[in-house]
Amino acid sequence: MRDIGVRGRRARAVRGLPGVGAMVVLALLSAGCSPPELTLVAIGRGPDGDVRALLRPCSQGTHMEEISIRHVDGDTDRVDAEALDDWSARPPQSVTGEQEISVYHPPKSWHVKVRPARKLSADGFYAVEFVVGRWSPEERATVVKYRGVNRFEATDIDTLEPGQWWADDRTMSRAQFDKHANDAC
Repeated sequence: MRDIGVRGRRARAVRGLPGVGAMVVLALLSAGCSPPELTLVAIGRGPDGDVRALLRPCSQGTHMEEISIRHVDGDTDRVDAEALDDWSARPPQSVTGEQEISVYHPPKSWHVKVRPARKLSADGFYAVEFVVGRWSPEERATVVKYRGVNRFEATDIDTLEPGQWWADDRTMSRAQFDKHANDAC
């Protein structure tokens, strides 16, 4: 085995630095391209048993550009007509700050058509999210600052009592969720 000496090892190490540097730059660029997803949505039950979403942007004066609920299920052939599917809404500009809404239907003033639902599907999971950003006429799209998100299964919500909320993969009180949301912001 040939001894390349200290000078040879340094040269080999220096030649490897551009490749490592390029990988770091690419990782930083790809991480900077997506807006952050913050756990600012909690799912709970109202006093009447209705499944509710608590949407909490980082500041009370913040308008949520879009709110959506999606059902993600690998078995697309089976449809339960009574189960919640998907909906998406763009609330009026007057809607700002924290909102508590039914997951089955958005407020009437949001003018969204939703297929009537009475229960959550036992298959797959649900994703609830809201987008905070601003409309860009140049882009003809919303420039997203951050997304408030929560993913859950029907079994996560089945055992919740009124006053309990599901967020960040666990049950918590309203005060715990408020602290969690403040920390996330």
